[in-house]
Amino acid sequence: MDPDSGEVELIPRATTSALMKSPIAWRYRKIVDFPEPFGRQLARRKRRAVTLDDVEARLKDRLPQLDQELRHRFAVHEAGHVVARTLTGVAEVELVTIEGSDGRPYTLSSFHPDVMHHEEGRTNLIRSYLAGRAAEEVVLGRTTLGAGGGQQSDLAQATALAFSLEASVGVGAHQPFVYQSPDAWEDALASDPEMRARVSQRLDEAYAEALSLVRQNVSGIMLVAEALIEHGTLEGEPLARVLEKVRQCAMMRDEMQPTHDAVPATGKKLRCLDSGSVEADSGMRAGDSG
Repeated sequence: MDPDSGEVELIPRATTSALMKSPIAWRYRKIVDFPEPFGRQLARRKRRAVTLDDVEARLKDRLPQLDQELRHRFAVHEAGHVVARTLTGVAEVELVTIEGSDGRPYTLSSFHPDVMHHEEGRTNLIRSYLAGRAAEEVVLGRTTLGAGGGQQSDLAQATALAFSLEASVGVGAHQPFVYQSPDAWEDALASDPEMRARVSQRLDEAYAEALSLVRQNVSGIMLVAEALIEHGTLEGEPLARVLEKVRQCAMMRDEMQPTHDAVPATGKKLRCLDSGSVEADSGMRAGDSG
């Protein structure tokens, strides 16, 4: 490319290819228009081709801006999911962000295939869906409505799983061998009060267990939340470093009995449940892909 000639590539082929393969394409999947004048203006001003970093910077500028209180709440909620999925072993967390393209946070995970084949695995998965709300309750003292709201919400996913345990896989409390399609869970719950009560009991028990998990791992949750507040998105090696510290906190907790449920103060150093200190700043950079 020669910026002086006026023949400027908007986004070089190599950058476009890298963009399509990178998590940026997922994180900003709803922001699809990348203005052509921006590419030309930037290339001429910088006297170089547009890079992947330029694309992300431009897209990030167009994200909804969160106030600090909401950013903190989102971070705590997602940290609850991350820690629960990591410590129960139901999934490998690949990316967590509080800067989703539609202004909403989310966590991307690869769930272990054997999770769905055992009651314990499905129950742990339910706990992990409820752990975001549990983290809000324990760390912040009150909850928002963020766990519900739609078919893909935490509450919907948890309810569908609880229904499948009661109605579809032979472990229900009443007539366990009578099969009902898990896809029909909403209609079944609407028309069968007894089934609804049994599913609700499973959810209540799972939420109580999620609260217990959160209380025992507040330090780990705060490690993730602080990193999210600072960087917005965690993935790759930065995420791996934070998750390793979460596991270290859990191991330290297990070595010390009894455990302490107090919420530690946030800051540059966070206590691992009175088991030493772990630095919140792990040298992470803001993710340039997601």
